[in-house]
Amino acid sequence: MPAVQNVCDVYVRVSTRGQEQDGTSLDSQEAACRAHAEALGYGVRRMWREVYSGAELWDRPLLSELRAAIKAGAVAAVVCYATDRLSRDPIHLAILVEECERAEVKLHFVTEPLDTSPEGLLINYVKGYAAALERVRTRERSLRGKHRLALTGKLHNSGPEKYGWRRDRERRVRVIEEREAAVVRELFTRIGLERWSLHRMAVELKRRREPTPRASVRGELPGTDQCLWRPPTVQRIIRNSAYRGETIAWQWRSAPLQPGKPAGRGATVIRRPEEEHIRLPEGITPPIVSTDLWLAANQSVEAQDGRFARNIERPYLLRGRICCAVCGMPMQPSWHHRSGGNPDSGRVYTYRCSSRRVPNTPCAGKVVPADAIDAWAWEEVTQRLRKPELIVAEARRRQEAGSDPHLQADLATARRNVREHERQQQRLVQRYATAGDDSRFPWELVEREVERLDAERSRWEDTVAEIEGRIASHERARAHMESLVAYCERVASKLDAFDFAARCLALDAFNVTVTATGKNVDDWDLDGEIPLQVKAEVAAEVAGNAVELIS
Repeated sequence: MPAVQNVCDVYVRVSTRGQEQDGTSLDSQEAACRAHAEALGYGVRRMWREVYSGAELWDRPLLSELRAAIKAGAVAAVVCYATDRLSRDPIHLAILVEECERAEVKLHFVTEPLDTSPEGLLINYVKGYAAALERVRTRERSLRGKHRLALTGKLHNSGPEKYGWRRDRERRVRVIEEREAAVVRELFTRIGLERWSLHRMAVELKRRREPTPRASVRGELPGTDQCLWRPPTVQRIIRNSAYRGETIAWQWRSAPLQPGKPAGRGATVIRRPEEEHIRLPEGITPPIVSTDLWLAANQSVEAQDGRFARNIERPYLLRGRICCAVCGMPMQPSWHHRSGGNPDSGRVYTYRCSSRRVPNTPCAGKVVPADAIDAWAWEEVTQRLRKPELIVAEARRRQEAGSDPHLQADLATARRNVREHERQQQRLVQRYATAGDDSRFPWELVEREVERLDAERSRWEDTVAEIEGRIASHERARAHMESLVAYCERVASKLDAFDFAARCLALDAFNVTVTATGKNVDDWDLDGEIPLQVKAEVAAEVAGNAVELIS
């Protein structure tokens, strides 16, 4: 569809869900962009409001959709609040700018004009590169300081307090905070000795309006939002060995979600190898519970952990795979007695939207009967497993389609920039070589320019490597489809003999998810796909395990 020339698309972005819920940042960006578009004489065709890290490019779903619309010629202009709202990475920004230029799409920023001349692009790149470099250097200085303190057996004073203690900053030790410590002792006792579940403990603390660890250490008043205890919060306390008096530094580090990216926003936290852990001397963290009680609570949590363990009493096939069709939140297994609560009448098993546990925000989603939808979902899956020709057709379609066109186009852009920077370096080196001993030649300027071009070329080379890695993962995914086809052909005649565990593995193999509300089958929808990237490797392994189960 051809673009309408007097309208534009507006893209606004924040990095975290908290910023989105607060609303001020997205709303203020949108208002400023609308005013700027009106001043430029544009009407707004579509507003794109995204919550995602600005360090990412290919994983942002709305930005990817906008880029597809740009390439399809459906967009005439794009208005964004600032360059860092479009991308914080100067390489990614350069890719987006070049993409708009190729599609003849005008790109406008509210806070700063976009200078597409070589000098303007250089200035924008240097600004972004300098800011990124300073962030990395600041983080490295902070990490070096913390590591040095840990090696000398001292506790650092940065970061939030740990629930149950407060720091004595002069002595660099922790001191027990009695009110929070009483909650911790009750938590370990209930779970370790009385075998309470994580969910039951969280509900009890929420019912008493006990402030969560984050709210408590910040001194926030116990309002509704500050008392939302959840099972993972309880589990993190149970798992933490500090509560039995151990102080271990250098256990965790942040890692980028994508290879080649700096750690920071959009990063995940992973555990360091045991040999890197640094144990601080006894007494730095006084114990709140005994070692025996700590071990008992952890054994109790391990007994509750795992999808199959939670399904021992009553297997829920779609546990963790079903979402509310109204609001999109996960649905959770539940049950109630028949006939007005009579215990002798038996139970009715259901799935209920988890929004009911969030104060003042339950959606209008209806309860879904678990037995009926579990049977329906398995029947939908078996129909596909009995027809491996559908998988073959999908495999052929993906092979013919090739890799993601976005990735191929971005790879061509990145390679082109690598070659261009190499040519610029060669020209400078040739000028450098022909200058001889001319004292008037600006040697220092040329050397700095060569170094700058070399650093910029290295970053483009890193981008090439990242894109090539993504394309290779897609190729591996297509190769794994043959394993899934073989799996379908082998199990097609044995599906009726699948036990609960084998059925769960089959759903995992095809990334089955269900959205539903109420009892009407027309309001249920099943989605599944041949997994891509890393998930494809897992799916192939799961499929093999499922074959062993029924062999």
